[in-house]
Amino acid sequence: MAPGDFIIKVVDMNAGRLIDRPPEKVLYGVRNLPTGHALFKLLLITGLEPREPVPDLNIHVATKDLDPLINDLPVEAYTSVRA
Repeated sequence: MAPGDFIIKVVDMNAGRLIDRPPEKVLYGVRNLPTGHALFKLLLITGLEPREPVPDLNIHVATKDLDPLINDLPVEAYTSVRA
């Protein structure tokens, strides 16, 4: 991994403790985070729900596009961060 790369290793949406409402004031965490750590804030965005039925887009999907693999791809055409 190169300096500046960002990888989230584990996110378990079923873990943790459910809260009824967010805190009334912003709680500031550690400002001088150790190298490799990050501070996140969660946002709940409302009001973007569809106001009318969502059209079926499946009729526009080509069957051959459902398999994203490209056959016979040469090795030099791709790289890996684990290489």
